[in-house]
Amino acid sequence: MSRTRRNLSDVEKFCLDAWSVNADSVTAFRLSHPQSKCTDTASLIKMARRWLARPEVTAYLDTRRMASMSEARTLTLALVQ
Repeated sequence: MSRTRRNLSDVEKFCLDAWSVNADSVTAFRLSHPQSKCTDTASLIKMARRWLARPEVTAYLDTRRMASMSEARTLTLALVQ
């Protein structure tokens, strides 16, 4: 069964941005998927890892990383001059 790609919601993007700062994947997953009733820690860890590995999530994170690097470079160049 193939999964179709879908766009990330604003809530998912917000949670991914928070995850990139604090690296708490389980909390980011739980907050971005409130409909999930799972309470088992091991299962939540697996679900969070799968979520972070999805193509649309990795593409979003890559885009955010590139934007951050570009901003840092611009700031560095401004400070040097």
